Amino acid sequence: MTLLHPSYAGSPVGLWFVEGVPVRLVHANRRYRVIADELHVDGDVDVWRFRARDESGVVRFFEVRSAGLGWELVRVS
Repeated sequence: MTLLHPSYAGSPVGLWFVEGVPVRLVHANRRYRVIADELHVDGDVDVWRFRARDESGVVRFFEVRSAGLGWELVRVS
């Protein structure tokens, strides 16, 4: 199941990198740590797909893309 709530798709996210790989994300006022499946998708736009866990233990799959000076959410499930 993919969640495409109108307020989420295209919304800005905070993304932190270590050695070129995403390690942390903030989305909808929740903090997540990237835990697995980091995948950089080559193309015209910088895209990353990964699994991340929030502070309460909930795991989600994220897809984010470069958006000017920051990052935006493509999808979350």
